[in-house]
Amino acid sequence: MLHLTHSFSYKLGFIVAEERDFGSAETINELFLDLLKITPFSKDEMEVYSQFLNDRNLLVHHGGVFTLKYLSQSTDAIVDIEHGSHYRSLEVTHEGLIDWVEFLLKIADKISSAPQKALL
Repeated sequence: MLHLTHSFSYKLGFIVAEERDFGSAETINELFLDLLKITPFSKDEMEVYSQFLNDRNLLVHHGGVFTLKYLSQSTDAIVDIEHGSHYRSLEVTHEGLIDWVEFLLKIADKISSAPQKALL
């Protein structure tokens, strides 16, 4: 990889990202801790991000229809697992969408600015 960076230096981040797991707040924190001794996600943000990923996966892979796995992992499951699984769906509201966008923008800002501060 070192021999290729002279012509691909602007793509180095993509090469690294393909080889690392950025699938959860925990793994993101571990990678940042190893590299820069920082953790971008607080404990509360880790929980919110985990719920976001659960909601995202439910929408993408199950059309939003509650599954037993989703209801058991959901931090704010409002549906009885026994009676809600496979019968009810995740409700996506305008306000909920705005909340997710604001949260993700906040996290993106932290993840992009924290390394700069750590390196300085």
